[in-house]
Amino acid sequence: MSDGVLRFTFSPVQSFIAEARRTSDLFAGSRILAELASAAAQSIRASGGELVFPASLDGNRHDMPNVIVAVVPWEQVERIAEEAESALHGRWDDLAEEAKRTLSRLGPVDRHWDETWRRQVEHLWEVYWAAARLDGSYREAFRRAAAAVASAKRLRPFAQVEEPGIKDSLSGSRSALCTERLGANKYWQQVRHAQRGMGVLGKHERLDAVGAVKRFSGLGQEESFPSLPTIAARPFLQHAETQASQALEAYARALAELFQACQVDPRRMRRRASERFPYDGGFLFPNRLERLALAEELDVTEDRIPEPERAAALRALQSLYRQARWPSGPSPYVAVLVLDGDSMGARIDALLEGTDSPGAHREFSEKLATFAGQVRELEKDFPLVEVVYNGGDDVLALAPAQDALGFARRAAQAFHEETGGSASAGIVVAHWLQPLGDALKAARRAEGMAKQVTGKGAVCIELQRRSGEATTVRAKWTHLEHLDIASLVELFRGNRLSGRLPYALRESARAFTATGPAFEAVVKRVVARQGNWPDGSAPEREALVARLTSFASALDGAGLAGAEELVGWLVVARFLAAGGEE
Repeated sequence: MSDGVLRFTFSPVQSFIAEARRTSDLFAGSRILAELASAAAQSIRASGGELVFPASLDGNRHDMPNVIVAVVPWEQVERIAEEAESALHGRWDDLAEEAKRTLSRLGPVDRHWDETWRRQVEHLWEVYWAAARLDGSYREAFRRAAAAVASAKRLRPFAQVEEPGIKDSLSGSRSALCTERLGANKYWQQVRHAQRGMGVLGKHERLDAVGAVKRFSGLGQEESFPSLPTIAARPFLQHAETQASQALEAYARALAELFQACQVDPRRMRRRASERFPYDGGFLFPNRLERLALAEELDVTEDRIPEPERAAALRALQSLYRQARWPSGPSPYVAVLVLDGDSMGARIDALLEGTDSPGAHREFSEKLATFAGQVRELEKDFPLVEVVYNGGDDVLALAPAQDALGFARRAAQAFHEETGGSASAGIVVAHWLQPLGDALKAARRAEGMAKQVTGKGAVCIELQRRSGEATTVRAKWTHLEHLDIASLVELFRGNRLSGRLPYALRESARAFTATGPAFEAVVKRVVARQGNWPDGSAPEREALVARLTSFASALDGAGLAGAEELVGWLVVARFLAAGGEE
């Protein structure tokens, strides 16, 4: 009996993940994709297939990628592929049914609702597979199967589905669920009221069946999904737990009293941000206590919010800021980070040179799984970072703005040490009030810019301030060894460097198209004028000038505008030091 190489994949992937307004959508979307891929891979292995990518199904090390390669009995390839497709759809149906049962307890279901649900659930996933006979050359069979899948995806056979009426809040393209009697807005208001205090739905949100699976299946309702403001507030909260624990607990009590006064059970508001603060991190920002925002969060009218209790909570929050010696409170900025191996298609193809065995691919797949395990270990060193997806060479994470670059750099280093290749990252730093889907798209865009750097192994950061223009910077990981951005942040934070430094350097170096002795002289003059250099600190100042000019020169050598990029990186360092304050 001969064998064949089966390549199995499905879509949509990126758009499915990007349809997110909350971190719970992002987490659930990523988990759902991993669950579907795992169901297909397990089916292939149970049917006698030998997995190549991924080489193992160890979910403790890595999330399952959406492309599966296996060596299977040629005479059974069609059956194996169809059973894998059935397993994928079966797992999706299980998740959808779980969400449907939950929703049916919160709102009415009729024929119109059920027809919309069934249409949207049944027409979401597109499965593509192809196989090539393994006639002694694994290399050729692998390439033929890959080419066939690529051709099939270009054809994109799918049923045209009409989506009438008001659209959902996540995709903006599918019909929001509703009944014949209740329109979409009324229906979702009723659902929100039924689950008041759980924080699953925003006041003006309407979901379709796909979004409802993300929110109401077991994967979407886990309490472990921290919100964007919770992640942004983690550095402050970590500090407050040790430096102002009594004030933190006093504020939590004031919030509980406020919730009770609004006739909302405090237990239903629990979304634990830390051991000492049992509520969402958004309540550590004063704007969450504004009357309109509070009314939306609690699903009550503004006249139900008693002013004495609200004012008491605000005073307790301000007292927490003072006792923590953090007068401005937590930074409202959060980072979305994506990291991806460089030129992976070419690397995987190159592994086949000189061999006709899948062994090289299995070995590389194991290295990717080991790298994913190392990413999980990194979370111990970066406890404030939340990894969303970690499959193969692909990592998606959310982090406080100050931790994102360090985490990405360590992950890229681990990828190089394990696989011998490079990885590039895109990071967007944005206010937590910015739509999450927009931030994710910006992070993907930044990743694409990083991969345009010669030789890759680079990072691109896009800084999106609420006021003012965005700042975008790029560099190779090796360039950042010259810069040492962490020490720059500390110099700005300790007022050793003036916040005017980046802008003064921009004005003075505007005419420079390349670095050199004249540019170094300008950097030296600006650093001297815009820094606090007491007697005896001249060597420190000279070392800083050398670092900055060395960094700019290295960027020039990589085809980037060194002077301009240096100014941008100084802006980023100043921003991180100030916690987003201007």
